[in-house]
Amino acid sequence: MDTNDNNDRRLRTLLREHVTADARATPGFRAAVWRRIDARRGAAASWPAWLRAHVLGIAACTTACVTFAVISAGILANSQSRREREALIQRYITSIDPMRKTPGAGHHHHPEDHR
Repeated sequence: MDTNDNNDRRLRTLLREHVTADARATPGFRAAVWRRIDARRGAAASWPAWLRAHVLGIAACTTACVTFAVISAGILANSQSRREREALIQRYITSIDPMRKTPGAGHHHHPEDHR
């Protein structure tokens, strides 16, 4: 731990001696910033300019929506396929197994049959 403290002290000393920051703004900096802001406001006033400025966001949203739709459709199709498969299996089993025949499927059960 002492090594880290010594390194921190040495680093702070080196930074103080060799690095200086000049916090003064360049003349006209504020005016240049406001000119850029005003220029962007004016450019965004037209529909094509707005579209150009937001094309990446629109493309990302469109891609997300299409991906969601495709995945949802796949899940729904898979679920429907499973239900249809189960129904086919049940119909097949019923058609080959006389004990699983249901009333109205060509085989009539009478209450006396199960004594």
